[in-house]
Amino acid sequence: ITGDPSYTGGPIRLIACEAGAPGAQAAQSLANSLGVEVLAPTDTVWVFPNGRMVVGPNQFTNTGSWVRFFPGGRP
Repeated sequence: ITGDPSYTGGPIRLIACEAGAPGAQAAQSLANSLGVEVLAPTDTVWVFPNGRMVVGPNQFTNTGSWVRFFPGGRP
């Protein structure tokens, strides 16, 4: 991310299945490494061609959520 010239800092939405689930460490580690807020899903992410996203066990059940991780938290 830091090597991408188009990224100038700021919050990140991490679209990676279960990256924000209890016990997961990827989102918090990313927030700590980059020093920015990271938004991550608690369950599987289903992304549709029109940009709509569902967080849940299947593409029809939006039961998951997005969790915010802030720099300085414990992974």
